[in-house]
Amino acid sequence: RVVEVRNKIFAGDDLEVLLPDGTLSHLRMPDPLCTREQTQVGFANNSQFLLIRQDLPEYTILRRTIDEPARA
Repeated sequence: RVVEVRNKIFAGDDLEVLLPDGTLSHLRMPDPLCTREQTQVGFANNSQFLLIRQDLPEYTILRRTIDEPARA
């Protein structure tokens, strides 16, 4: 599955998964991250596209949890 990044994501980040039906779960991003162009990176910025193994429905939101501080 290809996901579009809206905020910086780091390899190994634990993210909350919000499905369109309102279901919540968690996902750990792979380390390293893999871009749509098959490039391995340690982080991705806004407007980059990443490949993930999980089969998530369209309109799923991946977000950092409140207790996970944003890194610079």
